[in-house]
Amino acid sequence: MQGLRFAEGGTCTVERAWVVAPGARYGELYAGVDPAALFWSQDGGLTWSELEPLAAHRTRAQWNPGFGGLMVHSIAPHPTDTARLHVGISAAGTFETRDDGASWELHNAGVLADFATEPYPEAGQCVHHLERDPHDADVLHQQNHCGVYRSDDAGASWIDISEGLPARFGLPIIVHPREAGMVYVVPESAAEHHTTPEGRFAVWRSRDRGAQWERCDRGLPADGAYLHVYRQATAADTCAEPALYVGTSTG
Repeated sequence: MQGLRFAEGGTCTVERAWVVAPGARYGELYAGVDPAALFWSQDGGLTWSELEPLAAHRTRAQWNPGFGGLMVHSIAPHPTDTARLHVGISAAGTFETRDDGASWELHNAGVLADFATEPYPEAGQCVHHLERDPHDADVLHQQNHCGVYRSDDAGASWIDISEGLPARFGLPIIVHPREAGMVYVVPESAAEHHTTPEGRFAVWRSRDRGAQWERCDRGLPADGAYLHVYRQATAADTCAEPALYVGTSTG
């Protein structure tokens, strides 16, 4: 991975890579790292270059490492406009570029940061996982430290869709690849207790873009199941009838 060099190599401050995701163009890859930076490859990962304007954003001083660090963990390329890309940074917020990373716009309007002095700051929100809706490229969903949110305008503003869930905190989020409006989350008790509420493990589903939520727990452990699910431990395949996958930290 030439160009993506880690701290122990003595040439840059990258501590770890969090996620590698394909872009919209052939051979294009993005790598999100800690501390928060984004690298870009146009040759299938043979060489990498940093998209430096993101790490040098004017709000950088307001970014704060969370429990897991300060990292780019979610990458959401636009499916048709190849110069556009959204990323989620914990704890900084959601950012968008429309010019292949030459400039970045911060998108945190309406997202709560109840751990901060100002509950709705410009920057510093703790995005846990960000996903683009495959049915509408302007619709984004995020599981945040402080709730579940949806944007209908490519991140310019966010709507809190947490009502009806047993907890606002959680890490992963899945947007169904075929059923429009269907979203899944895995709520956890609180930031201080990364476990299933009341020890009854469940995935929660909305069929209407977060207006209502229903508990899905058939076949899941319901007694003493104080489990934890990491931000990248859920997925959906793209088969004709997609399956969902959830992995816990305890196997």
